[in-house]
Amino acid sequence: MRQLSLFCTLTVFIYYSLFPFAETDMRGSATENFISNNLHFYMSQTTIRHSTRKPVYVHVHLVNRGIEPVTIYLHRNFLRNITFILKDQEGKIVPPKAQIESRESLDKEYYYSNYTQTNFHSRAIVLQPNEIFERKVNLQQVFDLSNAMKAKRQADFSLHAIFYPNPEQMPKYHIFSQNKLDFILQNENSPLPQFIPEATGEEPLALTPEETIYLMLSAEYQARWQSFFKYIRLKDFILAYPIFARKWQKASKREKPYVMRQFKMYLMNQKAQKLHRFEILPRSPKNPEMALAKLEDDREKGVATVKVKAVREYDGFQREFLYTYYLTAIGRFWKVTGVETTLIR
Repeated sequence: MRQLSLFCTLTVFIYYSLFPFAETDMRGSATENFISNNLHFYMSQTTIRHSTRKPVYVHVHLVNRGIEPVTIYLHRNFLRNITFILKDQEGKIVPPKAQIESRESLDKEYYYSNYTQTNFHSRAIVLQPNEIFERKVNLQQVFDLSNAMKAKRQADFSLHAIFYPNPEQMPKYHIFSQNKLDFILQNENSPLPQFIPEATGEEPLALTPEETIYLMLSAEYQARWQSFFKYIRLKDFILAYPIFARKWQKASKREKPYVMRQFKMYLMNQKAQKLHRFEILPRSPKNPEMALAKLEDDREKGVATVKVKAVREYDGFQREFLYTYYLTAIGRFWKVTGVETTLIR
């Protein structure tokens, strides 16, 4: 009997050692464990066609797919909990407005400022298993959509988002939206654009998009940072990094130079992400005529994408990534304005 009791005790000890439960508190799981507890984040919309004269609503959904309660902390201004990344049909990022507190996102109830007798301006929302939290956001309050139309009658946009479960106390924790939203915006106040004849004899751009990426990554490999940064439009590129994107959008004019210095130091951190080698994947067709047509099409649109396979060292291990760089034509040159990364192995 004593041996059986000892065996059961050892079995329970081994089980909890191999499968530890997330650290929890009286309100549910701690914020650090929201990923392991399967908090899912996605967006939806009631229509894909919108007008600049009316609100452009997006529905934000948070679902607890785990088996334990999960706690999120809603800021008094919900726009502090979420960062939207909007791209136009040319792949350019639409800059957000200065951070404002919309009337719809404000709640006047006392518990926002008195939560746990501290000044976090947040309240805790406990999501039970399979429970859904939903909030509606008007994108007109986040972006100047009329200006983003650039006098067009109609334009396509795509929307990504990042959610921060506890933006003030734990701003580094975030969740990417599981989907993106594509929608069409009609500018009913814009007159029909006048036809402008195409200029002739235009001097060709000095560099192709592939050449720009090659020079940028070569400068990084050789740690020539002054050359590296001159190929990047940093105010757009910073929005591709969630932690810095949030800091940049919240920063005042006085704080922005400090945030940008932090971002540059992060990119220059060779110990954390040292580049070993890279390969630019073919983008243009092998046929010379088709390749020339592709280059002229890029010049006309003013945007281009270049894919790169790169090997970097992380914590002593070499890992291979697939990078998709987004470039924008500026004068006779190209500048990198965004990047998406996928781990290959």
